[in-house]
Amino acid sequence: MVPTEFPTESGARSLLRATALQAFELTGRVPEPAEIVSTVNRELCRNNGNGMFITLFAGILDAPTGRVDFVNAGHVRPYRLFASGAVAEVACRASLPLGIIDGAAFVTTTVSLAPHDGLVVLTDGLHEAMAPDGAFYTMQRVVADLEHLAAADPAHLIDSICNRVLDFTGTAEQADDVTALALRLRA
Repeated sequence: MVPTEFPTESGARSLLRATALQAFELTGRVPEPAEIVSTVNRELCRNNGNGMFITLFAGILDAPTGRVDFVNAGHVRPYRLFASGAVAEVACRASLPLGIIDGAAFVTTTVSLAPHDGLVVLTDGLHEAMAPDGAFYTMQRVVADLEHLAAADPAHLIDSICNRVLDFTGTAEQADDVTALALRLRA
């Protein structure tokens, strides 16, 4: 399963998916995200002469229970959106991005969502987005957006935040990816 060169984004997703499926087939159980990410990291380190790396958030949602097991490898901490409208950063250890150190430790974090709670995962491209005058969007703005949109459905929440960031940056050249993922547990 060793790639011949450092993979593209879609190649990395395929490697992650194949690793998870292979682990399940070999053990008969759903592997922890840290197991999957550790294996993918090892493979990426073997073929990384150019010093490339991949940041990722890899999680497994058990929808009936609301349990989310995840690894955060190089992203800002995710945010939990409570059904009440409150927003809280999820305490987790951010691991190194993949492809940097063979044998790096990855830790699975668990968060249990209640019905109507949500989870939002962001890349640093949102709060580091820059306006033409050089000002950053900032994490304070991102959190204020999350608080304002806490009750929104995931698609509306993501569209709104990304549009707010793009409106802020205006004509400035985009320096990094602007990526966000949201989910909401239905009752």
